[in-house]
Amino acid sequence: MMKKICAKIEIEPMFSFTEIFDFQAFKEEETHRKKKEAEAKKRRLESTEKVTEGDDSDEEEMDRDEMPSRFIEWGLEEEVIYEQENGETLTPQHPEWFRREREKLPDFYQVVTVEKTEATDKIISWMYSNIKGMFVVKRRGGVIQYFRTGYDQFSLPRWDIRELGRLDMLNPDNSSLFERIIAKECKRGFELFKPKRPRRRVSKTTKDPITGKGKVTWVINPAKVVTRIKLPDEVPVCLNNFKKWFYDSHIGEAVIQSNENEDIKILDPMDVFMFGLSDLTVLNANRINVGAGNANLEEAMLFQRAAERAWN
Repeated sequence: MMKKICAKIEIEPMFSFTEIFDFQAFKEEETHRKKKEAEAKKRRLESTEKVTEGDDSDEEEMDRDEMPSRFIEWGLEEEVIYEQENGETLTPQHPEWFRREREKLPDFYQVVTVEKTEATDKIISWMYSNIKGMFVVKRRGGVIQYFRTGYDQFSLPRWDIRELGRLDMLNPDNSSLFERIIAKECKRGFELFKPKRPRRRVSKTTKDPITGKGKVTWVINPAKVVTRIKLPDEVPVCLNNFKKWFYDSHIGEAVIQSNENEDIKILDPMDVFMFGLSDLTVLNANRINVGAGNANLEEAMLFQRAAERAWN
């Protein structure tokens, strides 16, 4: 695309295509990524539990403030679609952004459930997006959830609300009132707003090999999230003084630094679509930096792949 634009306006590009894009490295990286995704999908399918209407288990709603090490989501969240200004839609390429594998149900009475764990689903940050006018929650692994109002966040289970209460908002000045409401509700035991209560299911037929009692499974329903997100409008050129960009794994943000000491922070990888061609060229020519030991490298690469996709 860049070659065509340069040829049309009769100028020489600043960089050659090979300087900006190492196709062989990209091909190897994509092969490795697809292999990992295939393995992850296989593990998800193997761990998927099909629960029938006549499943012989006792079930009870309970209060639980700490996230279980393993629990299941009863049913699947709706797929999130991003809308561009021209009406076109985009879906995130990487399944861990939002998308869950949709399985064809064998019959009407079966419910496919998805396994979740603390290591992959714990909330690491949250904020209010002025551009989108919604609350944004980000989880370990790269999953992002949008909520139209702060009160919709109470459709999350208790342990998630408790985690929001422990974390500071990334931009508290924009919605500090609701941050105080959550903190107060967590302290008072949710007197006004009742978060979703998880269900504790005790099987009558499957025994826990350690305790010898019925196997206990924690179950939640999908939260009330927004499924159609408008991509931000394109901004003027803003990376003329680009220095570097890196991934802050503690809060899940990509931070773009300039020589003028002005940082641009991005929580959702799809927000790189707001940059124009020249800025995307800069991002693609510079690999995103990750912390020592490549901790959470896969989360950081979500931003790199989004920049490549927007540039192409």
